[in-house]
Amino acid sequence: MSSAEAATRYLERNIQVIPIPPHSKGPTDRKGWQNERWAADDVPKAWSNGQNIGILTGKPSGGLCDVDKDRPEAQKVGGYLLQPSKTSGREGKPHGHSWYFVGGQLPETRKFQLAGDAPDRMVVELRSTGAQTLAPPSIYPDGDACVWGAGKIVRISGEALACDVENTALAALLLMHYPGVGVRHEFWMCVAGYLLKRLDLERVKAIANAVTRAAGDPEVRDRLRAV
Repeated sequence: MSSAEAATRYLERNIQVIPIPPHSKGPTDRKGWQNERWAADDVPKAWSNGQNIGILTGKPSGGLCDVDKDRPEAQKVGGYLLQPSKTSGREGKPHGHSWYFVGGQLPETRKFQLAGDAPDRMVVELRSTGAQTLAPPSIYPDGDACVWGAGKIVRISGEALACDVENTALAALLLMHYPGVGVRHEFWMCVAGYLLKRLDLERVKAIANAVTRAAGDPEVRDRLRAV
């Protein structure tokens, strides 16, 4: 399917898309793209030369939001903390992005990233109104195809999605610094003491379960008892 045909299908489903320069991830050729609105009749002109497709997330697309799990740690723990839904990503790894239709109050776009200017600082990002995400059948700058994973896009409340993404960010950070054998019980005693001053018990238990399972820690029950 050509990008023009795909753009028409998105628009017919009330998913607002914008043209992206070929082999690019974003509309780097212009400003004000957040306010662009295209119709199916505009497609032959806007997608005339193999342009990529960007989905405008949040309000323009009826509440369609994207959770971009940049770090591999976020992808691992996200499998336990994010509600299963349709995914997208690179061909062969189509699970980097999880998509949700949000009913009611939309969450804000939020970025959870490590300090500093080095590459790979972004951990996980909740893309809502004011953001965009590359959509199939676009081509990434390195030549990989953007594809859809299996499943359907589920519906979720904005509050629940924001909470799940925050949990994923916390869990990914803990997984990055997961200790070796011999000090893990003490690690969880310290982590639990810190988190329980800020989050309720069920959230901390969910985070602990995700981290220990993603780390391949065989003592999951002991870590949950520590919490």
